[in-house]
Amino acid sequence: MFSRVGRNFDPLRSVDSHFYSRLSFKSLQNRRFSVMLTMLQKHRPLFWFGLGALILLIIIATVIILNLPKPQYVSDSNFDLVSFEDGVYEGECENGLVFAKVEVEIQNHSIAGVKILEHRYGKGKPAEKIINDVVNNQSVEADAVSGATMSSQTILKAIENALTI
Repeated sequence: MFSRVGRNFDPLRSVDSHFYSRLSFKSLQNRRFSVMLTMLQKHRPLFWFGLGALILLIIIATVIILNLPKPQYVSDSNFDLVSFEDGVYEGECENGLVFAKVEVEIQNHSIAGVKILEHRYGKGKPAEKIINDVVNNQSVEADAVSGATMSSQTILKAIENALTI
């Protein structure tokens, strides 16, 4: 209760506090409940609008999450580099928010080099060093760079796409 000039003051009561001081506590509770019901009835359209907006937001978020591109992973296959002629092969891969476009250079039936032409990433810049592992291993079977797993997988898949006949 709030105090005003020595008398109890309740914002839900009218100015005539003497009248309410004579009422029982039960009738005061009923009065407060009545005020709450009146407010709820008064703001019912706003409640239903808010509930509808919340449900719509949940549906939109669900649709967005379900329609995100699914990650593409590198297959466990080794390439028969003997079947490749010397030259430069291009490949690309898009994994959700990460995109990579690479050039793979084949010389004497081996991977001579890998060049990243384009790499859109979040925090995946460290993954670009995975191309050294590909050249050393002569395979896309390389461990992903810690902290840049999705970018590593995207670069490896782009290399695999370049070498897929």
